[in-house]
Amino acid sequence: MQLFQNLLVSTTRPWALVRGQNTARLLIVALDANHNVLVNEIENDIFRLIKQLAPGDDIENANVEVTHADVRYKQKKSLYKVTSTLTGPIAIEDVIYFNPPGGIPNTVDTSKDIIFRRIRFGRTEVFAQSEALLATQVQNKKVQAKKGKLRMVESQPSDSQEASSGDMKVDHRYVRSGLTNGMISGLLLFSIHSKRTTSAGRLVKTVIIGLGAGLLPMCMRNYIPTLKIEVVESDPVVLNVAKEYFSFEEADGLKVHITDAMKFVKERAEGNNSSKIDVLIIEVDSSDSSSGLICPEAEFVEEPFLLAAKDSLSDKGLLIVKFITCYPGVRAAVYSNFEKVFSNLFCLHADKGFNELIFALKKDSPFIGEEELAQACEALQRSLEHNSGDWVKQALVDSKKIKQLRKS
Repeated sequence: MQLFQNLLVSTTRPWALVRGQNTARLLIVALDANHNVLVNEIENDIFRLIKQLAPGDDIENANVEVTHADVRYKQKKSLYKVTSTLTGPIAIEDVIYFNPPGGIPNTVDTSKDIIFRRIRFGRTEVFAQSEALLATQVQNKKVQAKKGKLRMVESQPSDSQEASSGDMKVDHRYVRSGLTNGMISGLLLFSIHSKRTTSAGRLVKTVIIGLGAGLLPMCMRNYIPTLKIEVVESDPVVLNVAKEYFSFEEADGLKVHITDAMKFVKERAEGNNSSKIDVLIIEVDSSDSSSGLICPEAEFVEEPFLLAAKDSLSDKGLLIVKFITCYPGVRAAVYSNFEKVFSNLFCLHADKGFNELIFALKKDSPFIGEEELAQACEALQRSLEHNSGDWVKQALVDSKKIKQLRKS
């Protein structure tokens, strides 16, 4: 119930739901425990109200969808709650859907209940920031990646029998978020275009701002072992939660820095060439709803940070920003900030257009147009022709959705 109380008092979250559901209007009906009515009676009242609001419309044939709180969950279990002085309330829960989402690995027995683990941050409680698939013990193939080569690998599950959620671990092969797919697709696409990995002869230095549940860096490490990943997280509580509940592990090629992100990027910008970043990913949610941003924090899309980010990148570096807003004016202002700093700008709309990724190349020339992007997509397809799996297919599909960023 607290979730919907927060929704009702917020000025931005209802609009975020409208965009997220790809709908024109949102009607919220709140009932307390004194209302003892059947669901179909509520739906009938809703349709009568809609007819009054739009008497000339054909409501019976209109695309009106009624969603009930928690009805889509067969089971939901709260695992852990903690309040951090830096991040605020954090909640972990396991859920079982009546209709599980797509993209489940074919090694998972879908005839049985499939458990998903979610993390929620109180400042954006309407949305589950990360959702992971739980499975019996998963063993990842350890692949010796040749430096300078793009390689993607699949991991295989063990033959363990059915287990409770307490005996299961996060399956980092599973990618629920279209944004995660999009980030990796864009990284691969622009790596192919710049020939960064084939000419540099070294691992690709990748920095992710914001850890969350740790699903993005774990997924990237599994699928693209040529990355040397550093994660910047300001809150040690978030790191502990990722390790305890989402099977996040630091290892060779994957390290976490508990420090201020602005300070970290500025130091890299002022450092020598050996400290420069090949790929910089910004994946942090906004803590200030008055900014009009759901993601990221406003300072990460303002000109001073974008200038520092550009200076922190290597010569062929790439900046990727997860960007979500419900306001066209805010979107236009953010686009304008990027255009003041970068010339080669691209975007990808994911998850029904609700979420957006912005890709910015450090090099201003040569200018990359639609024809060059199409050629890069073809080159990416050739480079992955010996890789199999649904994820590879999705990466190729997403790479073709990346377009030049335009204000209009």
